[in-house]
Amino acid sequence: LLTRINNDLYRRVGEAALRAMAEEGWGDPPAAAATIVMGSGGRGENYLLPDQDNGFIIADYPDSAHGRIDAFFQELAERLCRDLNEIGIPYCNGYCMAVNPLWRKTLPQWISQIGTWTRRGSTVAVRLADIFFDFQPVWGETGLARELRAAVTRLVSNNRTFLRQMYQDNLEHSAALGLFGGFVLEREKREYRGQVNLKYTGTLPLVSSVRLLALREGIEETQTLARIRALADAGVFRNNDRDDLCEAFGVVTDLLLRRQLTDHRAGHRISYFVDPEALPKRRRATLLRSLKVIHALRKRAQLEFTAHVF
Repeated sequence: LLTRINNDLYRRVGEAALRAMAEEGWGDPPAAAATIVMGSGGRGENYLLPDQDNGFIIADYPDSAHGRIDAFFQELAERLCRDLNEIGIPYCNGYCMAVNPLWRKTLPQWISQIGTWTRRGSTVAVRLADIFFDFQPVWGETGLARELRAAVTRLVSNNRTFLRQMYQDNLEHSAALGLFGGFVLEREKREYRGQVNLKYTGTLPLVSSVRLLALREGIEETQTLARIRALADAGVFRNNDRDDLCEAFGVVTDLLLRRQLTDHRAGHRISYFVDPEALPKRRRATLLRSLKVIHALRKRAQLEFTAHVF
């Protein structure tokens, strides 16, 4: 529901910006384009108060027309991002928005850029890809997004070196499960000390591991649950693995959203932390079981992408 609302806002705000530009003499869009969202928005897994992670895929055009066409889409991007910020979807602190030329390109330019990322495999390239690879169109010419998705699949599915680098860049995303099977609790942030970070030690290790397996298998789904089911259909997961992972995802995300709703209603800063001791005994046991499932998946990803058993 949160994702549908977010996507609908993109469409409404974008259409309003185009109308305003037409009234001011900019005319119609000079090329077809698709607006995409990336990260958790692209996976359809938004939580409360998501920020902007967006970009434009623009149909190819002659180099001689660049000044005119890019000026139009730069203006549209500035209006879109500004208006989204004003209605409560804040700017991305990392500048991952269509106002940044890095995230505003023609289809051939996008394909070339992704090819460069996968060949270089630098830390910067891997982290940019990590943001981008879950993109989905939310407004405009969706066929451009389908073509780009096919290109991403083609460039990444057989690139084991790059997938290994993606795994290694996310090494810190391990499940909150200790050596003796108990919770790993926050120690550094005083206000959350003794609690579990359900994002960085819950959803992220699950999401990133499932994404790596899906990219390797050429699966074009971006939602985590859809990827899990597609991996089971492809024989990568057994049916019981599929069921356990889907349940684990549901348990962690449900607790995370409940925590955020509680914070919001109390007027507190939205967080990702839950105190396991404050949970009912059965719910605490369910969370621990889910983290064990995520930990096992993470160990499998470590073995398959690095060949390291320990």
